[in-house]
Amino acid sequence: KNKFERNLGDALLAMVLFGHFRTKHILIHHRHVGTPADPVTARYNEGFHHFFFRVIPEGLIASWKVEAARLATRKLPVHDKSNPFWRYTLWPLGFLVMAALIGGWFGVGLYLVQALIAVMFLELTNYVEHYGLVRKHLGEGKYEHIRPHHSWNSARRFTNYLLINL
Repeated sequence: KNKFERNLGDALLAMVLFGHFRTKHILIHHRHVGTPADPVTARYNEGFHHFFFRVIPEGLIASWKVEAARLATRKLPVHDKSNPFWRYTLWPLGFLVMAALIGGWFGVGLYLVQALIAVMFLELTNYVEHYGLVRKHLGEGKYEHIRPHHSWNSARRFTNYLLINL
């Protein structure tokens, strides 16, 4: 995807106070799906509510660590302007300020409710697509390659539209 599309995706995630989802999904989940290193893979017998309240803080912390490590490999401090967490934090704050200016506390409340619903939808999608699936541990920190049976999703057009092709 080009830079415009990535920025548009970042803006959409910022609108629901979930900017770090990009880092979490692409850099952590896609690499570690079905392993203990992936906070987003729902564990067998883990209910959605437990999963949701686990994955929110774990995903945020893991995303921060990944971005800090990426900056460190470039010998940059964590507060460098290239850290996407600036975007992940400042853009949502801007949207919150707009909600406050337009609707006062009621507007902020509505904004927070829509953000919660959107985040729950995104995480419910992750929950359903990988519930209870694990990749075989091969030893020495290695796992089997990701295969289609490591996901409960479907490559059908309607499903991709409905689930935003997650």
